[in-house]
Amino acid sequence: MGRDAETGERGCAPDVHGAGAAEGVRWAASGLLRYGRRWWPVISFCSGIASFLLVRRQHWMGGVVNVLLFVVWMALLFERPLDALTRRLTGRCVPKKLIPFITQMVHQESFCFVLPFFLVTTVWSTGQLFFTGTLCAAALVSVTDPVYFDSLAPRRWLYFAYHCLAVFVVALTVLPLLLHLSTGEAYALASMAVAVVALPGLSALLGVRRGAIPISLAVAFLLANALWLARGWVPPATLWVTRSTAALAVDGSRREPLEAVRRLSAARLRRGGLYVYTAIHAPRGLAERVYHVWKFGGRVVDRISLKITGGRASGYRAWSHKRVFPKSPVGLWNVDVVTADGQLIDTVHFRVVSG
Repeated sequence: MGRDAETGERGCAPDVHGAGAAEGVRWAASGLLRYGRRWWPVISFCSGIASFLLVRRQHWMGGVVNVLLFVVWMALLFERPLDALTRRLTGRCVPKKLIPFITQMVHQESFCFVLPFFLVTTVWSTGQLFFTGTLCAAALVSVTDPVYFDSLAPRRWLYFAYHCLAVFVVALTVLPLLLHLSTGEAYALASMAVAVVALPGLSALLGVRRGAIPISLAVAFLLANALWLARGWVPPATLWVTRSTAALAVDGSRREPLEAVRRLSAARLRRGGLYVYTAIHAPRGLAERVYHVWKFGGRVVDRISLKITGGRASGYRAWSHKRVFPKSPVGLWNVDVVTADGQLIDTVHFRVVSG
């Protein structure tokens, strides 16, 4: 059997007819890929920022990215059968780096699409820092060819794990935008999607051995549950606070805080209580329940439910008013703004002093 000089694959006979035309097409394609590889990361990141700024008008882009991830997953899953079918029908092999190159472009688009959302929604003083940091590292890998092609792509199980991360973050971003699912529903579906997408990678890691399928299913199930338990470390991609403060009063007609404070006396606190005001941005059509969780000394002392509705550019304005406090409220207070399933959106701090 001959060895094709272009693809480096065995079993592919060179096409001697129309060699000049084929060489011209090959030259044009190589130039397109070379310049496309250079500019695609920039285009992807700009499209991600545009999607973030025009989030209500570009829901379709999220759907396209989601479909591309599914197509790439199928291509990775059936790469060898596709190669065999192409060889049988055309007598040529699929170029060795064609599918990895297309996959790299989809990964670049996926991570650059979601990155602006997570950079805004992350509460950097919490464990969410590690998740978003991992996301930034994954985006960097997608635009660094030596790392992507030489270190990531040859390791099949790691390649699928990387793809799982892309599926997870895109699902977290797209499902609330397209289907108006709550962040908890989107998170549950994204976790299940990761379990399904991870199965081929787990099979590749375990190899052909007795009990590989049951073990893969069990590990995928545990992975989905682990993601669900770690939801407090993952920012809600489509919910973020545009304004938050503690205040002594709120103008109900204008829905605006009055006399914002970061520090107040215990006597003033007991006299009128305290308001925590938040304006939360959510996609149009999304109705979400959030909570103001009042904490003192690291202990939860109150949990107040709020219903928000998406669509307002500057955020849905809501507040909680707490009147009852411990006998000695002096110290640092935190009010966490969380989703119904425990994802942290923001934290408001204030300090009570004795004088």
